[in-house]
Amino acid sequence: MPLKDTIKEAEGDIITKTLKRQKLWSIQTPQVFFYKPLYNAYENAFNDSFHATDDSALVERYGGRIKVIMGSYTNIKITTPEDLKIAELFIKERGEQT
Repeated sequence: MPLKDTIKEAEGDIITKTLKRQKLWSIQTPQVFFYKPLYNAYENAFNDSFHATDDSALVERYGGRIKVIMGSYTNIKITTPEDLKIAELFIKERGEQT
């Protein structure tokens, strides 16, 4: 999803750069790849001791082209108790039970 927030780069507690929000995307799951390029990316990352936060970072690092497809702001990552509360609101809004 296109980012809504302004993103800053910092060293310690000092802002060093403001990134252009128009070029930034929040990447959601699920992510879909053909098996072979994804498998090769994981194999290469293992051999290189490279760690990534998602599959697309691995495929991108080893030469794959990643296409962005519009998602939904309601497809949230649940990491904190506050995220769970937000997810429950989205579910209630759709009329589903939690």
